[in-house]
Amino acid sequence: MEFLKNIILKKHQIKSVLFALLILNQTSAYSQSNVVSAGGSLSGAGGSASFSIGQLVFNRYTSVSHYVIEGLQQPFEIQTVAIYDQGPSENFDLSAFPNPTTDYLTLKVTNGKFEDCTYSIIDVLGNVVLSNKLSGKEHQIDLTLLPTASYFVTVYDKSKKIKTFKIIKN
Repeated sequence: MEFLKNIILKKHQIKSVLFALLILNQTSAYSQSNVVSAGGSLSGAGGSASFSIGQLVFNRYTSVSHYVIEGLQQPFEIQTVAIYDQGPSENFDLSAFPNPTTDYLTLKVTNGKFEDCTYSIIDVLGNVVLSNKLSGKEHQIDLTLLPTASYFVTVYDKSKKIKTFKIIKN
């Protein structure tokens, strides 16, 4: 009888060890995978490149006229924080890009008049760090002097708030 108990115990121990090895094998198989929102590859006469959108870690290499970001890429984020009641100019369409940005941010007005529009860039503490008037349907804002952080860009039509965007400055 003791002999049968030892055989059953040994079988149970072997099953436990095999189950543990199976679990460890499955978890290590996915340890280097990453969830991304999109990706692909491009090729042409000058070379080829593959890309991923939505990854969080990256290295940036810069020369005088070009830059390359390799490895895991920065997140792509477009976030409108608030759209305010626009009254008579309901067709006002406004966008901000690129986001995240490193040097310049473009505010683009596709519907509506920009002549009376101004913008304010506000840091997370509520301080206005930049403010100016839009100079055209596509207005570039120089962010090179601002530190890396998240900011809120609010656009006004005559003193009435139109839209607020959350911008990430790398």
